[in-house]
Amino acid sequence: MEFAVGITTLSSLGGQTRNPYDPARYPGGSSGGTGAAVAASLAAVGWGTDTCGSIRVPAAFNSLVGLRPTKGITSLHGIVPLSSTQDVAGPLARTIADLAIALDATVGLDSEDPAAAAWVVRPMPHFVDALDANALRGARVGALKEFFGSDPVELPVSAVVKSALKQMQQVAPEVVDSSRP
Repeated sequence: MEFAVGITTLSSLGGQTRNPYDPARYPGGSSGGTGAAVAASLAAVGWGTDTCGSIRVPAAFNSLVGLRPTKGITSLHGIVPLSSTQDVAGPLARTIADLAIALDATVGLDSEDPAAAAWVVRPMPHFVDALDANALRGARVGALKEFFGSDPVELPVSAVVKSALKQMQQVAPEVVDSSRP
Protein backbone atom coordinates (compact mmCIF):
# COMPACT_ATOMS: atom_id res chain seq x y z
CA MET A 1 0.00 0.00 0.00
CA GLU A 2 1.56 3.27 -1.04
CA PHE A 3 2.18 5.80 1.72
CA ALA A 4 0.37 3.75 4.39
CA VAL A 5 -3.01 5.09 3.35
CA GLY A 6 -6.23 3.10 3.16
CA ILE A 7 -7.62 -0.30 4.06
CA THR A 8 -7.82 -1.95 0.65
CA THR A 9 -4.13 -2.93 0.27
CA LEU A 10 -4.14 -1.80 -3.35
CA SER A 11 -0.79 -1.22 -5.04
CA SER A 12 -0.18 0.60 -8.30
CA LEU A 13 2.61 -1.89 -9.00
CA GLY A 14 1.06 -5.20 -7.97
CA GLY A 15 -2.66 -4.49 -7.95
CA GLN A 16 -5.09 -5.75 -5.36
CA THR A 17 -3.70 -7.95 -2.58
CA ARG A 18 -6.17 -10.72 -1.77
CA ASN A 19 -7.11 -12.29 1.53
CA PRO A 20 -5.87 -15.90 1.45
CA TYR A 21 -8.99 -17.14 3.26
CA ASP A 22 -11.35 -15.52 0.76
CA PRO A 23 -9.81 -13.93 -2.37
CA ALA A 24 -12.95 -11.78 -2.80
CA ARG A 25 -12.06 -9.96 0.43
CA TYR A 26 -9.36 -7.47 1.33
CA PRO A 27 -6.54 -8.44 3.71
CA GLY A 28 -7.02 -5.10 5.49
CA GLY A 29 -4.89 -2.06 6.05
CA SER A 30 -1.63 -0.82 4.67
CA SER A 31 0.09 -3.86 6.22
CA GLY A 32 -2.46 -6.17 4.61
CA GLY A 33 0.15 -7.66 2.28
CA THR A 34 2.19 -8.72 5.29
CA GLY A 35 -0.93 -10.12 6.93
CA ALA A 36 -1.89 -12.04 3.78
CA ALA A 37 1.63 -13.49 3.48
CA VAL A 38 1.69 -14.69 7.10
CA ALA A 39 -1.86 -16.09 6.85
CA ALA A 40 -0.87 -17.94 3.66
CA SER A 41 2.09 -19.47 5.56
CA LEU A 42 4.68 -17.70 3.42
CA ALA A 43 6.30 -16.52 6.66
CA ALA A 44 5.95 -17.32 10.35
CA VAL A 45 5.95 -13.65 11.34
CA GLY A 46 5.73 -10.38 9.45
CA TRP A 47 6.16 -6.75 10.44
CA GLY A 48 3.85 -3.91 9.73
CA THR A 49 3.69 -0.25 10.58
CA ASP A 50 0.66 1.10 12.36
CA THR A 51 -0.66 4.64 12.50
CA CYS A 52 -4.37 3.95 12.99
CA GLY A 53 -4.93 0.20 12.64
CA SER A 54 -2.48 -1.12 10.07
CA ILE A 55 -1.33 -3.97 12.34
CA ARG A 56 -4.60 -4.65 14.12
CA VAL A 57 -6.87 -4.61 11.05
CA PRO A 58 -4.81 -7.11 9.00
CA ALA A 59 -4.53 -9.31 12.10
CA ALA A 60 -8.32 -9.34 12.41
CA PHE A 61 -8.99 -9.80 8.69
CA ASN A 62 -6.50 -12.68 8.34
CA SER A 63 -7.10 -14.64 11.59
CA LEU A 64 -3.74 -13.61 13.02
CA VAL A 65 -2.47 -12.03 16.20
CA GLY A 66 -0.94 -8.60 15.92
CA LEU A 67 0.46 -6.20 18.44
CA ARG A 68 0.85 -2.47 18.22
CA PRO A 69 3.79 -2.11 20.60
CA THR A 70 4.46 0.79 22.88
CA LYS A 71 6.17 3.57 20.96
CA GLY A 72 9.94 3.48 21.28
CA ILE A 73 10.54 -0.22 21.97
CA THR A 74 10.77 -1.07 18.26
CA SER A 75 12.74 1.18 15.97
CA LEU A 76 11.20 3.35 13.28
CA HIS A 77 14.59 4.03 11.74
CA GLY A 78 14.27 3.58 7.98
CA ILE A 79 10.47 3.78 8.02
CA VAL A 80 8.80 6.74 6.32
CA PRO A 81 6.19 7.78 8.89
CA LEU A 82 2.70 8.92 8.08
CA SER A 83 2.61 10.47 11.57
CA SER A 84 5.84 10.67 13.54
CA THR A 85 3.88 10.88 16.79
CA GLN A 86 1.68 7.84 16.13
CA ASP A 87 3.55 5.37 13.92
CA VAL A 88 4.99 2.19 15.39
CA ALA A 89 6.33 -1.02 13.88
CA GLY A 90 5.01 -4.32 15.17
CA PRO A 91 4.53 -8.00 14.39
CA LEU A 92 1.77 -10.06 12.82
CA ALA A 93 1.92 -13.80 13.55
CA ARG A 94 -0.22 -16.94 13.59
CA THR A 95 0.33 -17.57 17.31
CA ILE A 96 0.93 -15.49 20.41
CA ALA A 97 4.11 -17.47 21.10
CA ASP A 98 5.49 -16.60 17.64
CA LEU A 99 4.57 -12.96 18.22
CA ALA A 100 6.36 -12.92 21.59
CA ILE A 101 9.50 -14.51 20.10
CA ALA A 102 9.54 -11.92 17.29
CA LEU A 103 9.19 -9.04 19.73
CA ASP A 104 11.95 -10.36 21.99
CA ALA A 105 14.24 -10.60 18.96
CA THR A 106 13.61 -7.00 17.92
CA VAL A 107 12.86 -4.77 20.92
CA GLY A 108 15.66 -2.50 21.96
CA LEU A 109 16.85 1.05 22.09
CA ASP A 110 17.73 2.74 18.81
CA SER A 111 19.68 5.97 19.08
CA GLU A 112 18.27 6.95 15.66
CA ASP A 113 14.69 6.83 17.02
CA PRO A 114 13.79 9.80 19.28
CA ALA A 115 10.88 7.86 20.85
CA ALA A 116 13.35 5.34 22.29
CA ALA A 117 14.70 8.00 24.66
CA ALA A 118 11.77 7.40 27.03
CA TRP A 119 12.97 3.81 27.49
CA VAL A 120 16.55 4.63 28.50
CA VAL A 121 15.65 4.50 32.21
CA ARG A 122 13.19 1.61 31.92
CA PRO A 123 13.88 -2.08 31.48
CA MET A 124 12.92 -3.49 28.08
CA PRO A 125 10.04 -5.94 28.28
CA HIS A 126 10.61 -9.68 27.76
CA PHE A 127 7.52 -11.01 26.02
CA VAL A 128 8.28 -14.75 26.01
CA ASP A 129 8.93 -14.63 29.77
CA ALA A 130 5.50 -13.03 30.22
CA LEU A 131 3.63 -15.91 28.55
CA ASP A 132 1.79 -17.75 31.30
CA ALA A 133 -0.89 -20.38 30.67
CA ASN A 134 -2.19 -19.77 34.20
CA ALA A 135 -2.40 -15.98 33.97
CA LEU A 136 -6.20 -15.99 34.19
CA ARG A 137 -6.42 -18.42 37.11
CA GLY A 138 -8.56 -16.81 39.78
CA ALA A 139 -9.35 -13.77 37.64
CA ARG A 140 -12.70 -12.15 37.08
CA VAL A 141 -13.45 -11.59 33.39
CA GLY A 142 -15.94 -8.91 32.39
CA ALA A 143 -18.26 -9.54 29.45
CA LEU A 144 -20.63 -6.94 28.02
CA LYS A 145 -23.28 -9.49 27.06
CA GLU A 146 -25.78 -6.83 26.00
CA PHE A 147 -23.47 -6.16 23.05
CA PHE A 148 -23.50 -9.76 21.82
CA GLY A 149 -25.29 -9.25 18.53
CA SER A 150 -28.37 -11.24 17.61
CA ASP A 151 -28.74 -10.10 14.00
CA PRO A 152 -27.82 -12.85 11.53
CA VAL A 153 -24.66 -11.04 10.41
CA GLU A 154 -23.52 -10.69 14.07
CA LEU A 155 -24.18 -14.26 15.19
CA PRO A 156 -20.86 -15.77 14.03
CA VAL A 157 -18.84 -13.18 15.98
CA SER A 158 -21.05 -13.57 19.06
CA ALA A 159 -20.54 -17.34 18.89
CA VAL A 160 -16.74 -16.94 18.81
CA VAL A 161 -16.79 -14.57 21.81
CA LYS A 162 -19.08 -16.91 23.78
CA SER A 163 -16.80 -19.85 22.98
CA ALA A 164 -13.75 -17.88 24.15
CA LEU A 165 -15.53 -17.02 27.41
CA LYS A 166 -16.31 -20.71 28.00
CA GLN A 167 -12.65 -21.60 27.43
CA MET A 168 -11.56 -18.87 29.85
CA GLN A 169 -13.96 -20.19 32.48
CA GLN A 170 -11.92 -23.40 32.57
CA VAL A 171 -9.13 -21.43 34.30
CA ALA A 172 -10.88 -18.21 35.36
CA PRO A 173 -13.78 -19.29 37.54
CA GLU A 174 -15.88 -16.17 37.21
CA VAL A 175 -17.25 -14.37 34.15
CA VAL A 176 -19.05 -11.22 35.24
CA ASP A 177 -21.79 -9.77 33.05
CA SER A 178 -20.70 -6.15 32.95
CA SER A 179 -23.75 -4.95 31.00
CA ARG A 180 -25.52 -1.88 32.15
CA PRO A 181 -28.37 -2.47 34.65
